[in-house]
Amino acid sequence: MIGKTPRTISRREFVGGLGVGASGLLGLRLVTHAFAYDAATPKGDAYVARALAPRTIAAASVSNRVLVVIELAGGNDGLSTLVPYGDVVYRSLRSATAIKPDEVIRMDDRFGLHPNLKLTAPRLAIIQGIGAPDANQSHFEMSARWWNGDASGHRNLGTGFLGRLCDVLDSGAPVTGVSLAGTSPALLSDKAVTMGVPSLDAMRWLHADDAWSSTFRRSFADLAISPAGEPIPYVTARAGVGRALGFGAVLDNITPPSESEVASYPSSALGAQLRLAAAILGAGAGVRVVHVSMGGFDTHTNQRGSHDQLMIELDQALAAFAADIDKRNLTESVLVATTSEFGRRAKENDNGTDHGTASCALLLGPVHPGVHGDPPSLSHLDEHDNLIATATLEEYYATLAQEWFGIDAAAVLPSTPRPIAAVLHV
Repeated sequence: MIGKTPRTISRREFVGGLGVGASGLLGLRLVTHAFAYDAATPKGDAYVARALAPRTIAAASVSNRVLVVIELAGGNDGLSTLVPYGDVVYRSLRSATAIKPDEVIRMDDRFGLHPNLKLTAPRLAIIQGIGAPDANQSHFEMSARWWNGDASGHRNLGTGFLGRLCDVLDSGAPVTGVSLAGTSPALLSDKAVTMGVPSLDAMRWLHADDAWSSTFRRSFADLAISPAGEPIPYVTARAGVGRALGFGAVLDNITPPSESEVASYPSSALGAQLRLAAAILGAGAGVRVVHVSMGGFDTHTNQRGSHDQLMIELDQALAAFAADIDKRNLTESVLVATTSEFGRRAKENDNGTDHGTASCALLLGPVHPGVHGDPPSLSHLDEHDNLIATATLEEYYATLAQEWFGIDAAAVLPSTPRPIAAVLHV
């Protein structure tokens, strides 16, 4: 474990962190949910109807699958994650930040993984060249495209890609999607209950024993009861309150982690989020989509130092999560996939890289390990000297929706993208 030795936490501390954290933004989240449903009910119904149409993938084969999305916030440098060490142009573009051929974890005679991904390298699938057409270098704009699942950025969808997945996957569980990094627009849904957890220590009133907290909980539960004739958006919101409280009851039965289980994860924010994710999935509460986030990828300066450390943290957290999932016999039913708003510019600045376009994505779980997709050319850049994407974010998302969940990609994406072939082992 990195950092200080962990102490054993009590059941009340653990449950308080889980149950209360899970309801910390509940009121705001469900109000947003209600108005999204009110504005987009016909569209939402169309999404679900198309997604539930008969397909060649049998429902039973995907009924227990879970997607865990790790958002690498800030713009992860794909050329330092999957290194084109065999390309002489790479070394000419990056004299200060280049990772040397004898450092990389070689995948083939052209590409190698960052040396600090050594724990998970044998299990990773890497998709190259993922981006968006007409990409700009705005964190907000490009993050919104990824959250919405809209490569063009021109469509007003009203929901997020992960939220639309949850709308299709919703089978009556208390909560279908959860973000363990606070509320995420990616999980905005029409019908399914999705939740944001702001922190593990937030709003401990849910499990406190004092009279005020007990009264507050009873009042909150009363919000789940709809009077006769109430408009549909409010009925939906109230139902969400009830199901969210039910999710808190599920979390109440999770066994607190032992000292050794805590120690098996790195003491990083991502490690804490993934440890909680594993506990939730192990509880069998019906959660199908989990969103977590890791920041720090805006590497304008000191890239080798900062990005090298980020790769260590990512590798250690992924390795601990994979081991935990294996121990819980969930290996074949949990897929981890990364996203990032953009990559970095092909040519470095003095000792870092500026905002760019295409990057790569990492997948862990039932995958075919190795490099997938077409690499972006380092010799033929766009008019702004950025990499030209060889696959759109919608094609990547289509792979997650259609190949993993058996959901028609056109039912949850605004276009009709084709999945990227031969990535998943399903």
